[in-house]
Amino acid sequence: MTSDNIYKIEGRQIEMKALKISSVIWLILFILLAIFIMMRHVDGAGVVQTMPIKLII
Repeated sequence: MTSDNIYKIEGRQIEMKALKISSVIWLILFILLAIFIMMRHVDGAGVVQTMPIKLII
């Protein structure tokens, strides 16, 4: 029974590590995409973007 518990604990640690790694990857992707969107001068519709327009959500 002890070996079963060890595997379950190690499996959960691996799952948590994978969750943390994927969360960091998503956070980096979100930050890069936000920077890209804020740095564009013209949006997809062809409208020139100014800082007040960029700050409107």
